[in-house]
Amino acid sequence: MNLLIWVNTALLPEQIRSRIGWEWTKKDQIKFVIFSHTVRSIFSVLPRKVRMVAFADRAFKRAGR
Repeated sequence: MNLLIWVNTALLPEQIRSRIGWEWTKKDQIKFVIFSHTVRSIFSVLPRKVRMVAFADRAFKRAGR
């Protein structure tokens, strides 16, 4: 499954997933928890310029943050 579709599926409420017929298993949930913790860990050490798109970085600089 494409990563973006998989993440979107993970973020949907269970009611919506079942209504549109997307399967989400306990194994998928465990993988998603590991994935999200990994992404958060990596993101926390990256400099803002790498984490953000250019226009957001410029906006933060203009705001003095």
